[in-house]
Amino acid sequence: MYISSNLKILRKRMGLTQDELSAPFGMNRSTYGGYEAEVAEPNIETIIKFSKYYEVSIDVLLKEDLSEVEEARFEMME
Repeated sequence: MYISSNLKILRKRMGLTQDELSAPFGMNRSTYGGYEAEVAEPNIETIIKFSKYYEVSIDVLLKEDLSEVEEARFEMME
């Protein structure tokens, strides 16, 4: 699964810090940071929220390595 790296890629693409991004989800920065660092895994409800927030499918969030996706393809996903 690629969720940890994909969360980091998508957050950075939006130009947000972990602090800025964790607030809309009602979690603290360390919780979100734990997801990015593979220290913790989000539950399905949180994965759904991330999917909606980033406007990518759950399938993409979990299974696709976004580090290999070119910018033009990001535009097509939106």
